[in-house]
Amino acid sequence: MESMNQLKKKATLQDVAELANVSSATVSKFINGQKSFTSKVENNIRNAIATLGYQQNSAARAVATGKNNAIGLAILDICNPYYAGIVRGASEIATKHGYNLLLSDLNQESGNTLDVLKALSVRVDGLMVSRRMPDETIDWINTQKMPLVFICSTNDSDIPSVGVDVNDVVIMQFDHLAGLGHTQITYVGYDGSPLNKLRKSKLTELTKARNISLRLMDAKAPTLSGGQDVAMEAIKGSGKRAIICYNDLVAIAIINAAAEANVKIPEELSIIGVDNIPICDFVVPRLTTVDTDGFGQGKESAQKLLNIINGKPVEKETQITPKLVLGSST
Repeated sequence: MESMNQLKKKATLQDVAELANVSSATVSKFINGQKSFTSKVENNIRNAIATLGYQQNSAARAVATGKNNAIGLAILDICNPYYAGIVRGASEIATKHGYNLLLSDLNQESGNTLDVLKALSVRVDGLMVSRRMPDETIDWINTQKMPLVFICSTNDSDIPSVGVDVNDVVIMQFDHLAGLGHTQITYVGYDGSPLNKLRKSKLTELTKARNISLRLMDAKAPTLSGGQDVAMEAIKGSGKRAIICYNDLVAIAIINAAAEANVKIPEELSIIGVDNIPICDFVVPRLTTVDTDGFGQGKESAQKLLNIINGKPVEKETQITPKLVLGSST
């Protein structure tokens, strides 16, 4: 007597063909959408698939159709809560259209972002990648023939993009601080991002025009630990001053350092971030930041990528409007 725990033999395409009384070629063409048949034949195939519990091998399907039925999203740091919103938005659209979303963490500090991206690219029909990547990776992306969408920022390349305008974010941060009467501003950036140069340039332009002092610094990484490493230097100074941070994680680390150093926020020091990650609501004082709508960016990027894959026209740039979120850190 066979054991009840014995695994049932997995149904094959040939099993489906025999039960449906058609050829295996017919089953293959029907499953892969390569040809239509009579209602009777198609119903027989569907019934056979349901009866046998047949599941097509995704690799075999990709070979047969030239499609993976998946789109890829490459993010820079899976530990950064900001990207969770992007993933949720992209996943919602992918699922709606019957696609799988494959995720890769590029781990921007590891130095192997290009290798990870290349590995992901062969498993998907198109890619969404952050514009905040090293120049070497951007150069490789520009040479690829597969559907691509830049996410997190609009850009000056020919690749379609979804994101916020870097200058709009910087202007929003600066105008808020200048409106509060600040005449001393420190920018704590992250030089590993090509967007950092744009932010520094715009801030330099704005502060010169208003005769406001600007000090430029960089964190080694756009993370809590990266912010912590430069925090004590960043909060140094006398009189009422302000710090614009590369992102919310860096800002939160500096808020903690200021508390430890008994620097009063916002009486002595104002701090503003960007991204509006969920933890901002639980930081004391609540961080003032710029919301760049990660969830919306994820949805728009996935929809744009799927339109490209399916041969539909798309706009080169999709602008997401940033929003100033006032907290008590300014």
